[in-house]
Amino acid sequence: MTRFSLEFVFAGGEKRSPNVEPVEWLLKSDADTVADSLTVRFGAGKRLFSEEPVGAVLKKDGAVIFDGIVDEHRVKCQNGARTELFSLRSRAALLLDNEAAPMELRMPSLRLLERMYLTPLGLHAVGGDRRPVAGVLTVEKGMRCWEVLQMFAEEYLNCAPYADKSGGVHFENYVPQTVKPDWVTAREVIYCPYKMLSGVTVQNAQTGAYGAEYHDLLAPQVRVRYLSAYAKTAPTVLLTESRRTAKRLKLTCAPYIDGSPGDMMQTDDLGEMRLISKSVLLRGKEMKTELLFEPV
Repeated sequence: MTRFSLEFVFAGGEKRSPNVEPVEWLLKSDADTVADSLTVRFGAGKRLFSEEPVGAVLKKDGAVIFDGIVDEHRVKCQNGARTELFSLRSRAALLLDNEAAPMELRMPSLRLLERMYLTPLGLHAVGGDRRPVAGVLTVEKGMRCWEVLQMFAEEYLNCAPYADKSGGVHFENYVPQTVKPDWVTAREVIYCPYKMLSGVTVQNAQTGAYGAEYHDLLAPQVRVRYLSAYAKTAPTVLLTESRRTAKRLKLTCAPYIDGSPGDMMQTDDLGEMRLISKSVLLRGKEMKTELLFEPV
């Protein structure tokens, strides 16, 4: 039987388990953000802790599946009932919350970026070449730490960074695993025609005029985008991406399902699908996992 345990972390580093079981918790992972989220609700009649927790760790069979910080703690009293709600995000959220100091980094290295952006936030780098690279990394005013790390990884390490469950930021491309949904209680195919682009017009680098047009004849409505001559995304890629994201597959499963955004699953009718989000809800003694996929 799968066992879950929840411990709250306090400012001094101490960890304590609540003396009552949560009414429910919801754990979410999404491909669109580096940070996972966890919401925990208690129906205790009195205060859970004498001091405010700063974080929490959720484990499945002893393995960490969430390690994060408290964003919000709500205590609500209504009609004689008292509830406490904790909203948390994984520690990688600090990379989104913190701005990077504007500067030019000459001969940047992963070792330097780890010291500047990861270590102060309790994170660490995994993989990647640590040696300085020839070039200049320009950090513009207002850029978040995560944006700087993404820019460096894409430009100099040829990879898309990602965070794991234990505070590691990987500077290597994610290797997809195979998702194996079990006890599927609901299957939903979702079509989103509004996501499909009908055309992309590209700017001419010499004249500055927008002239070259690319079309998707399968698009049901007119939806046009314009790309500058210096855009990194090719117009054909933009059209293909819009067609791909117009179809979704949602599976609801009775138990907890292992899997992270980027993992793959093969289907008979839709072909190969990529996991883009996962939500795990525990309410009382009942658990369900919702998996959302898109075509590869």
